[in-house]
Amino acid sequence: MSRVDRKSLFAIWTEKKVAMNRLFTVFLLILLISGCAGAPTTDVSLYRKNLQFPPTDTSSVRVFNKPPAQREYIEIGEITVDRAPSLNDANRLLKIKSAEYGADAVYIYESTKQQETVYYPPQCNYAYYYPHSRFYTYRGARYYYPRYHYCYGGETYIDNMFHVVGIAIKFIDNGSTQQ
Repeated sequence: MSRVDRKSLFAIWTEKKVAMNRLFTVFLLILLISGCAGAPTTDVSLYRKNLQFPPTDTSSVRVFNKPPAQREYIEIGEITVDRAPSLNDANRLLKIKSAEYGADAVYIYESTKQQETVYYPPQCNYAYYYPHSRFYTYRGARYYYPRYHYCYGGETYIDNMFHVVGIAIKFIDNGSTQQ
C-alpha cells in the first residue's frame, strides 16, 4: 500500500468519524428532549400585559373550585398545568405560578384526567471480569468476553396525568389595584 493510499484512507476514516460524532450529538439531543417530556409543564397567558402586580407569597394564594362570588376581582391570566401526576401537584404549581404574577387566588376553570401507557424497554448490561477473563486479540487490542449478562426492565405502566387550567385573580380592595 503506497503512502498516498494511506493518506486517503485516513481522510475517509476522519470524515466517517466526524459524521458519526454529528450523528451521536443529534441522537443525544433527541434523547435529552424526549427525556424531559415526563415532567409537568406550566404555561401562562396574561389577559392584559400592561396590568402588573408585585409578587405575592405562595402560602397566601388560595385555590377555589369555582369563581368566588362573594368578592369582586380582576382576572390576571390563565395558567395551564399539563402532565401533573396528581391534583395536589397541579394545585401547588398553580399557586406558585399565580403568586409570581401577584394573584391573591386562583380558581380551577377546567380539570381533566388523562391515562397514559408508558413502556420501559428492557435494558441489558454486561459485567466484565478482567483478571481471569478470556479475551481475544484483534489488531493488537485485547477484547474481553463478558463474564456475566443480566437484563431488567420491560414493564408497562399506566400513568394518570392531570391537565388543569386555572384563572389567576386579584381581589379588588379599596382601590389597591393598579390599572
